[in-house]
Amino acid sequence: MAVDLIQIRALAERKEEENWKFRQFVKFECKLDEKEIDRQVWEATKRVWAGIDCTACANCCREVRPTFSEEEVNRLAALRNDAPAVYWYLSGA
Repeated sequence: MAVDLIQIRALAERKEEENWKFRQFVKFECKLDEKEIDRQVWEATKRVWAGIDCTACANCCREVRPTFSEEEVNRLAALRNDAPAVYWYLSGA
């Protein structure tokens, strides 16, 4: 599994059409129910994240706007004595 960001980006660009076809398959042709798809994606996600140290680069936070649940926003706001609206603005919600 690639963990180097340059390799990951290059691989994503090379596989863009294949990834698009897979997303279309999952969305329109896959016969698994949504909960099973979610379970399988979660299992794959856990395996990927086990090999990546987010504190080493934080690239996802620079490249992809993180999303937060209402519970996460409220917890963070309470921890920092901020208004939740500050974090809704930052998350793009």
